[in-house]
Amino acid sequence: MSQRLYQIRVPGINVRWPWARRIVSGEKSIETRGYPIPVHLLNRPLAVIETGAKSVSPSKGGSKARIIGLAIFSRCYKYSSKREWAEDASRHLVKPDDKSFPFEATNEKWAWIVAEVFLLPDEPEAPKKRGIVYAKECSLMVPGHLAERFNLRDGQAEPFAGRSPTIDP
Repeated sequence: MSQRLYQIRVPGINVRWPWARRIVSGEKSIETRGYPIPVHLLNRPLAVIETGAKSVSPSKGGSKARIIGLAIFSRCYKYSSKREWAEDASRHLVKPDDKSFPFEATNEKWAWIVAEVFLLPDEPEAPKKRGIVYAKECSLMVPGHLAERFNLRDGQAEPFAGRSPTIDP
């Protein structure tokens, strides 16, 4: 017996490959950014949009950007030093000598705590209209248990109807 799928709409966040895969697999428990997570995106599911994926070929009708899962970020904090950031390396998975995402004393570095992740049964294309960092709305199909977990309904544009899910610390 197949499980019913629900169409939902949630905001999305662009994350480069392979970091996006590491988030939805649970391997990466901190996403680092140069700014704090916007308060309205805390404790709600965000579509993880994998960008720059090498595994999807545009020549086969695919898009380089795919929605690979959902993630919930429960809080964030600012790193006060390179040492503090380096001590968290096993959680954010950025090597101290990484040239793409280095810690620089002149720029802020924030840790976004990944509270929960969910893999999607398929990987739909990301919305064509999206910003550099976020997508305002991603429409996707999820299994019934996820729709119920977050009180999402078919076609609902605003998840949670004014209430946030409970996040265990």
